[in-house]
Amino acid sequence: MSLFKTINQTKALCQIRLRLLVNSILSKTGLSKIVGMSLAAFVMIIGTASGASDLLAEIFKLPFSDFIAKWAIGFLVLYGIFVVFTGDLVSGHTLNTGQMSSDFHYLTTLPISPTILILTKQFEKLITDYFGILFLLPGLIGISCYKAYTWEAVLVAVLLYFEISFIIGLLINLVNICFTRFFKPSTINNFYSIFGYISAILTLIPFLMISNFNATHVPMVLNKIAYLQINAEWLMMPINWLAMPLLNSTPFCVEFLKITLLWLFFTIVLIVLFHIAVTNNWFAYVHSNKSYSKNIKNKKILNGLVWKEWLMLKSDFNLLVNAILMPISIIAVEIYF
Repeated sequence: MSLFKTINQTKALCQIRLRLLVNSILSKTGLSKIVGMSLAAFVMIIGTASGASDLLAEIFKLPFSDFIAKWAIGFLVLYGIFVVFTGDLVSGHTLNTGQMSSDFHYLTTLPISPTILILTKQFEKLITDYFGILFLLPGLIGISCYKAYTWEAVLVAVLLYFEISFIIGLLINLVNICFTRFFKPSTINNFYSIFGYISAILTLIPFLMISNFNATHVPMVLNKIAYLQINAEWLMMPINWLAMPLLNSTPFCVEFLKITLLWLFFTIVLIVLFHIAVTNNWFAYVHSNKSYSKNIKNKKILNGLVWKEWLMLKSDFNLLVNAILMPISIIAVEIYF
């Protein structure tokens, strides 16, 4: 397929997807709601950017701030990536939006190459990246411009955001394809119930840790960082590469080049895996629907009711998570911190 044909087909599909998104928003919300939502989003973006800058200013007040700052910002960016990834994955599956929307079924039936499919899905990720636009992008800009707003600082933050968003988009598509290939729909629904619960708890814990952090914890943090640097240097270096372009007075530094090369490597690997999965038609795989029934003779009156409740918990983890695990876990975490 020629390059111009690929570009034209990708452009046509992207225009259709953008038009569908705009029409969907206009049909579900009126003009007043759109204005209100836009103002709320603007306030959240400004609040996230200023909050990130204020947090960095507080970090520089601590002892050994120069050493702590680069690791704190690196882990903070990883936390933002985790929030965006899990938010897109869980909300996309629940609401049938973004990368998890059912239009993937339609796109796989079109006579287009895997390259066009990847580009179309990545464009869809860009225009529906609500969590990234509201939290990750303003957070990166707020950190990189904590001293002063410069075009270099803003540009490096935007480039890092696009790199992160591209990787997240590919990962979400691969997860969606692999789950469809290897698991039944009921198993996938139960997984997302448990995954949503785990991601909510893991999102809450760092927030509580930062909220209750004080100067007396600095020696413990330094010891943990030193331990990780010695025993997991290969894992810690990319975190340093993420932070240094945001903190350096010259944003386009060596660390930015290193993190970009690492991003390029993982992008190529994920694109190859995506191409293999699409070529082998994994997303269209249909599982057999065998039902097994057991004849249970209940002599006691409550056996049937108890068995019914047990089967309900096994078949739908939403009830288990929302009614039992989530409230108990949130109370326990609040008490601990």
